Amino acid sequence: MKILFISSEFPPETGFGGIGTYVAHLAPALAARGHAVTVLSRTLGKTDTEARIDGVRVVRVADRAAPAEVWQAPFDPRAAKLAKSHYDRAFTVALALQEDPSLADVDLIEAADWGGEAALVRALLPDVPYVVKFHTPAKLVFGWNESGVSSAFVDALHTLESIAVRNALGFTCPSRWMIPACEKLFELPAGHVRAIPNPYAAGPAIPRRAASERRVLYVGRLEARKGVVEAVAPMCRVLRALPDVHWRLAGADTTSGRGGASMKSALLARIPDDLRARVHFLGALDRAALGDELACANAVLLPSRHENFPYACLEAMAAGNAVVASRNGGMAEMIDDGRTGLLVDPKEAGSVIDALLRVLEQPFFAEELGRAAASSVHARYRPDVVAPLVEEHYLRVLASSVSA
Repeated sequence: MKILFISSEFPPETGFGGIGTYVAHLAPALAARGHAVTVLSRTLGKTDTEARIDGVRVVRVADRAAPAEVWQAPFDPRAAKLAKSHYDRAFTVALALQEDPSLADVDLIEAADWGGEAALVRALLPDVPYVVKFHTPAKLVFGWNESGVSSAFVDALHTLESIAVRNALGFTCPSRWMIPACEKLFELPAGHVRAIPNPYAAGPAIPRRAASERRVLYVGRLEARKGVVEAVAPMCRVLRALPDVHWRLAGADTTSGRGGASMKSALLARIPDDLRARVHFLGALDRAALGDELACANAVLLPSRHENFPYACLEAMAAGNAVVASRNGGMAEMIDDGRTGLLVDPKEAGSVIDALLRVLEQPFFAEELGRAAASSVHARYRPDVVAPLVEEHYLRVLASSVSA
């Protein structure tokens, strides 16, 4: 098959978020199975670029501003102004497909739900099947973050995503937990979305090593939906109980604090003065720095209120960490409670405290969890294990498009 991924996020230039990480792991695995794979992504510069990476053609295209007439009926020009950068990106994707016929010469296209990048693809290439991967739609992200972002902006972005979803011929989602929310949000019939986990290729193992103090590591953006606000109280209790423990938070600050304020500032305000020296905000880390943090962590805390299938969890498990994760989402499908990690209700401080104290005070148990976690990721989520599932999904979609 000739496969095109549309993903403005693709490492290293445009980050290591979940969407980009997913494509970066899956695309080479499909190429290794003999498929011709192209990724249409974004460049942060002004000049379009092309490279071949791990057998995958990667084309990066700079955003173009869409002329106003592009978004006339059936599109809403007001929505295009409210979420201009996203609408411009959808236009840029369509323009790239028009300007480079080789990009459009494919059997199937896959795009993410987020951002609605593929909103114009169906109109441009009506005979090319495309599928959508549900990572987490905008309405769910902004709703769960209680971020104060304008509802008009969220509605405008949701409209663009809905157009892309409405015209897709197939859908996947990495967690079963997220599927009903996506089906309800986009009014899809039950059973239309297939659960296929995210692939993860662990890099060379970084030997675990002890730091001068014991560490609990949080990995992820500082967002309300990731449960970091609720984590403060139990973490402070742990810090008081174990004076040599430090809490380290690896992730970029966001404006998901109350009223659009800095989440980092909101968290600091909740931490007593005498404990602040043992709470470290590391900011966004590159891959090497994150690997070092994982190698030194005694426990990884992922207390999300709502989470689909986070790469932070896969990375921590693959690194052999004892993960304490929320059972309220897809991580409950990734972790076998008590064997490959511990699952907690992030809203119940007592359960979080008990789990953290258990792994911090029982290092042999923590090591057992970490070893089982790394083995589980290797067995279940390697790209060469997941790629055949995705390939089978593509073939079903292609077969159904022919019969239709």
